[in-house]
Amino acid sequence: MATATTIINRAGRMLGLGEPNAALNTDVAADFLVGLNAMLESWQNDKLLSYDVREDSATMVAAQEAYTVGTGGSFNIPRPTMIESLFCRVSGIDYPMTELTPENFAKIATKEATSAEIPTHYKYDGGYTLATITVWPSPSAANTIRLRSYRIIAAYAAGSDAISLPPGYEEAMAFNLAVAMLPEYPQVGAAIQLVMKQAASSKRLIKRVNSKPIIATTPTLSAMAVASKSDIYAGD
Repeated sequence: MATATTIINRAGRMLGLGEPNAALNTDVAADFLVGLNAMLESWQNDKLLSYDVREDSATMVAAQEAYTVGTGGSFNIPRPTMIESLFCRVSGIDYPMTELTPENFAKIATKEATSAEIPTHYKYDGGYTLATITVWPSPSAANTIRLRSYRIIAAYAAGSDAISLPPGYEEAMAFNLAVAMLPEYPQVGAAIQLVMKQAASSKRLIKRVNSKPIIATTPTLSAMAVASKSDIYAGD
């Protein structure tokens, strides 16, 4: 199984920093590990580079509208840069919530309204270490709230950390790491153009595999009924 060092050594050799089948020197390898983690962190901002959508749950608290997302939060998971959807599960039935921008959420007239029904809307504030989901209206029951978010590739603490990812990621990581480190270790040669071309190609293949087709749907009768109850901005 490949490790972070496997990726680092490949990327370094592409820049002419090592001999075939040889490891990079310790200081250079440490630089490349920092570069690898920085690159993977930047990939979190592109959902097409996420290979999966995870689903996690938390229990709502009556009259509580804010729930944190991140290590130690209400959703105790690595903080996602973006989420795919949020819904409430009651007696085996899922009720999706509609996401609002912070600007539109601010326009809701009665922020602290508590309803006997499930929340119908939410906003997502990314935060730094902890993100915050704010639901509306505040729940009156301890139902389950479920979060679907794009899975992130965690940082590697050491070169010996194993890499367990779908096909294509090792190739993309190695070539794109070489490109990312090029400004710090500039090398001149025809091979660099080939590396840059392969880096773009391998990344494009991952996005193609991870892209999901858009399927046209119409609202269900139950969803339409929930949506038609009131104007959230009017305070009715």
